[in-house]
Amino acid sequence: MILDSNNLLFYLLHRGVLNRGEIVDGVSLHDVSPSQNPHRRVFRVLGKDRSFLVEQAAPGAPQEVQRLQRQAVCSRLTENDDFALLQPYLPAFRHADPAANILALAFVPGDSLAVHHARHDSADPESVDLESVDPELAAELGEMLGGWHRVIRISAGDHRVSPLFAGRPPWILTLPRQPFQGNWIAQTVAQDPALRGSLESLAASYRVTHLIHGDIHWQKLLVVPGEKPRLRLVGWGQADAGDPGWDLGSVIHTYLVPCVLWANRESFSLPAVQPALGQLWRAYRSARGLDDDGALDTLNSVLRFAAARLIQTSFELGPAGPHAAQLLQLSQNIFLKTGTGPEGTQEVARDLLGVEEP
Repeated sequence: MILDSNNLLFYLLHRGVLNRGEIVDGVSLHDVSPSQNPHRRVFRVLGKDRSFLVEQAAPGAPQEVQRLQRQAVCSRLTENDDFALLQPYLPAFRHADPAANILALAFVPGDSLAVHHARHDSADPESVDLESVDPELAAELGEMLGGWHRVIRISAGDHRVSPLFAGRPPWILTLPRQPFQGNWIAQTVAQDPALRGSLESLAASYRVTHLIHGDIHWQKLLVVPGEKPRLRLVGWGQADAGDPGWDLGSVIHTYLVPCVLWANRESFSLPAVQPALGQLWRAYRSARGLDDDGALDTLNSVLRFAAARLIQTSFELGPAGPHAAQLLQLSQNIFLKTGTGPEGTQEVARDLLGVEEP
């Protein structure tokens, strides 16, 4: 069955996701399927008391099917006491139909963190008002991740989760071995022994110990006004068993990228986001319960993962992206300094995050 605007409400009624009273009270249906992805259908079903986000993956698109399967697994984890800390931050599970590749979750009525930080009077919808970056939201995010990483541990193929969660490292860590011929980022990595060695070292030290989201950035974080906590983390299609440093490094990366892409085009300036980055790290450290030695080791790993994520973004921007080279240079600088030992890690923490670590 292929869902569309004509049959979706009948499907939800037949499966017991909606009841007749809700339909009588009034339900609006919105097709928000991404135009650039024909293998994914997405609908918002907005009711008087309950609303849903319904997704369907095309059966001939195995990557989309697996993405939806991972989403379904994570949304149901909140029903397991071992993963209770996830519950306040994930959209609630409503319905899954594995045979038809359909998943329904509670709709989260909030803007993404990217929209929250958007400069609304700008002609560029992706521009960021660095003066509006909220340190309190960053602290909430750090507390959320630190709490998860302190308590929720899984291994590859953990029976509580899914065989899908095999603990594969992020693809960017294996870039030196990937056959991306003609891509200038891949060529730069292959020809730079220090950069190639840094990625290979990260891949070798990658620890499969925790549940990770795998793709945290501002667009995946929703801000729900008037609720506590205010943040929801959505888009769990790349979730896996993995290294917790990757998720926190990805968050740090998502705060750094706007400083390069949309701030002063002639210089790299951090003062506007450093209060948020500092709050993020301090809240994470406290929630995870790290002592001084553990904090410095963790920070070294996290900063190096952030550098790898910067390479991934420069790769995704491609040669047409005017700032791809700047992101790559920033990544190289982080790798260089954090590779010199504790003093280098402390210097990067001070220069980028605005924090002092003993």
